[in-house]
Amino acid sequence: MPMATRKRITVSEGQVALQWQQLLGKILTTEQGERLKLVYPGRINGGNGPDFLDAVILTNQSNLLKGDVEVHVKSSDWYSHGHHRDPGYNRVVLHVVAQRDTASATLTQNGQTVPVLCLPPDSRLKTDYHLPCFQIARQRDRQTLKELLSIAGGARFRQKAGSFQFELHRGEAKQVLW
Repeated sequence: MPMATRKRITVSEGQVALQWQQLLGKILTTEQGERLKLVYPGRINGGNGPDFLDAVILTNQSNLLKGDVEVHVKSSDWYSHGHHRDPGYNRVVLHVVAQRDTASATLTQNGQTVPVLCLPPDSRLKTDYHLPCFQIARQRDRQTLKELLSIAGGARFRQKAGSFQFELHRGEAKQVLW
C-alpha cells in the first residue's frame, strides 16, 4: 500500500479512503476552486477499478454529480497506477488525495478532466478514524447492540432473498447464483 510521510506522519491509501467517507455533508473545495458538498461517498469497490462507486456530490452550481471516486495518497499516483490509460476509470468524477504533488491535471482515458480534492490538513491528521455509526457503540449497551445488528441483518437477508427471487424470474438459476 502506497505511503507518504509528512512531518513524520505516515498516511496510507486506506486511511485516505476512510477520511473521504468521513467528509459526508461537508463543504469542500477542489484544487480547481470548485465548491462541493459530499452527499454520498459511494460504495466501496472491492474489485478492480475506482475505489468508490456511484458517489453523489452537490456542486456549487447546485447540480448533483453522480459517478466514481478514486483515492490516492499523492495526486501523481493517478498516472503511476496507469488510470489515465484504463477505460474503467472514465466514470471517475473526483480524484481525492492526501497530498497534491504535481500540478498536472487528472485526465481519464477518454480525455475528461477530473477535479482533484486535496483533503484538508486537519482531516489528514486525525488519529481516530471511526465512522458515525461507530458512535452507537458508545451510547448503547451490548444487548441493545446485538438486537440492532440482528434486526439489520434480518432486513439485509430479506432484501437479498427478494433480489434473488426477482432475478430467478428473469434468468437462469445458475447465472443468478453466480
